[in-house]
Amino acid sequence: MALFSKWDLDVDVVAVGSGLGGMAAAAFAPIHLVPVAIVALSLLSGLVIEASSPRKSFVLGWAFGFGHFAIGLQWLAESFSV
Repeated sequence: MALFSKWDLDVDVVAVGSGLGGMAAAAFAPIHLVPVAIVALSLLSGLVIEASSPRKSFVLGWAFGFGHFAIGLQWLAESFSV
């Protein structure tokens, strides 16, 4: 994509980061899958350590936070509807 070619990033870096963030949000209240969150955080730390540049590790962490926030909003809506 033209958006990511400017920063020399692949779309898969963003997709993996946001997917891992969504997995980590599965530890919240309605689902309670804490082991999945531990695996997601472990994979994130391994990918950040093995990233080829600081910029890719930053984007990976940012995408993780975005995915975690986006899926975590569902938990927030669930808590208010009780």
